[in-house]
Amino acid sequence: GYDKEKARPVAPSAKKKGVAAFSRQPLSQWQGVLIAYDVMEWFLGLQYHGLIHEDVEWPDDDTLATAMLEYKQTKDGQRGEKLEVITQWSDDPMGYLTDIDASFQMGLVDDIFADSPVLSGKRLTLLLNFLDVVAHTYPIKEQRERVANLRLLLGNRNEWKEKAYMQQLRSWGHKEPGEPHTDSYRWCRSNQEGVGGYPCGLWLLFHTMISNSDRAHAPLTLRTIFEWVQSFYGCIECAANFNEEWGEEATHAVC
Repeated sequence: GYDKEKARPVAPSAKKKGVAAFSRQPLSQWQGVLIAYDVMEWFLGLQYHGLIHEDVEWPDDDTLATAMLEYKQTKDGQRGEKLEVITQWSDDPMGYLTDIDASFQMGLVDDIFADSPVLSGKRLTLLLNFLDVVAHTYPIKEQRERVANLRLLLGNRNEWKEKAYMQQLRSWGHKEPGEPHTDSYRWCRSNQEGVGGYPCGLWLLFHTMISNSDRAHAPLTLRTIFEWVQSFYGCIECAANFNEEWGEEATHAVC
């Protein structure tokens, strides 16, 4: 049932002063605390996946809330509230095409040779599979044909070293996109580092691929996206979260 004690976080300062537990607090007072909770969940997820040593200990919720509320009273904490991140959503309904192309181009070079100086075996197969799916699901015929051509070119060898791979991409017409604030992006254009850009466009690409897959091929498309993320997406934490969500959905599907 409904637990009114958990209906809203209670300011630690209110507890100490004996103020009624349900006295209202301005939303702005709690914004930083809620963000801190999200960040803490992120760190705990990294620790769960072995990316942070298991001996690292974390503060409890009350300690975290107290520290965050105290920080918000400092000069730096108050200055942070004045910062603004602008994501410049385009009014062009076809702007997403710019973004998915930019992120596809970036995906061809991001983390491809991070683990090995040679692209071969299973990793090469996964990349070719990804290109196969893009060549069938991209919304523009001309680009589908170009991607199919790239798939044939990269499939002509059993292995690729980075120099030869990059030469082949340039010959094909590869163009690495600029930063998120540049004209490389439309819907995902942003003035803030770490916001918009490649990850945003990549997720638009994934949704586009799934949307353009019929019911019979949608599971294959989703599986191919999952395998590409696990093998080639440069954000290790993001790939770990994606893997966790994938496992939960697979469990629900079986149940």
